[in-house]
Amino acid sequence: EGIQVQADIRTSVNLPTAQELIQRIRAGDPDAVAELYGRYSSMVWRYVCARMGDEHASQDVVSETFLAAIRSLNKGMTAENILGWLTGIARNKIADFYRSRKDSGELQTDPTTRQPSPMKATVADVLDAMPLDQRQVLEWKYLDRCSVCEIAERMGRTEKSVEAILYRARITFREQYKIAVE
Repeated sequence: EGIQVQADIRTSVNLPTAQELIQRIRAGDPDAVAELYGRYSSMVWRYVCARMGDEHASQDVVSETFLAAIRSLNKGMTAENILGWLTGIARNKIADFYRSRKDSGELQTDPTTRQPSPMKATVADVLDAMPLDQRQVLEWKYLDRCSVCEIAERMGRTEKSVEAILYRARITFREQYKIAVE
């Protein structure tokens, strides 16, 4: 009986779509902002950190990215692919970060000549190319250290469904990483 109740709770969870989150953000719902951040921040952080290499500066850029995104949404901006849109904003914020450091004299080297760790860059590129659901489960499992149960709750899916996505994601990652390093 306890197992059935737990399954009922999981299946009753309906996560809002990205478009529903956008509508709620525009309506001033702070929970929607928190949900948007919770859903996408780890992926945006990984994208930024892989390109900057500095965790503290990366966190600043991620914060600026989400502030800019919320401002844009409140001004009527729409996006079909939220993660792609957020990483585009992040790319601009990274450029802004280095531009401001260079202008103020804080930056001693040209960031465009700085080479990220080849392994980090390859992992980031492989993850960026993966389907969103597969990328999310890998990041939540291995970066956020979430259990399968926690991932299922975040995605509004059953644990078996998440395990299947995780299985496919591992295979996809291995295959794409092997191709990328050859």
